[in-house]
Amino acid sequence: MEYFGCSVNYRARFDPPLPSSYFGNCIVWYIASTKHVDLVGDEGFMIATESIAEIIYKRNNDKEYVLNGDWLKEVGAAANTGRYVSIAGSPKYDLYEADFGWGKPKKWHFVFSGSGLVMSLSKSKDTDGDLEISLSLSKTRMNAFAAIFADGLSVL
Repeated sequence: MEYFGCSVNYRARFDPPLPSSYFGNCIVWYIASTKHVDLVGDEGFMIATESIAEIIYKRNNDKEYVLNGDWLKEVGAAANTGRYVSIAGSPKYDLYEADFGWGKPKKWHFVFSGSGLVMSLSKSKDTDGDLEISLSLSKTRMNAFAAIFADGLSVL
């Protein structure tokens, strides 16, 4: 199995919703899973998007699952497979404007110590409308990714 995880701000999904001024952790992870053989076929991208859409719909309507904390076990199990890709962060939140009393950050990164692939997305510090994308890979995979990425840029 291959696993994809993403964080979800669950505040507005409660009934009644938590106020936007709520300060605390109300982030839940959704984990989609799909067989490797299905992903490498001609319909792989469509199968992946359907799997992600299905888990979002299922978890958005399963408050008990979210509240009882079972999703934490699911995230841990998926992350430990080594066949896990996750997206952290969101360009909706301007993390460079966060100031908890010691000043705004000059640079930030998510920290991940698992064996999967982790990407983070954030609003750019320097320009409006741009994204910062961070990627965590082993040295071998990072070198391969850099070569493929550079080759893709040369086509532009």
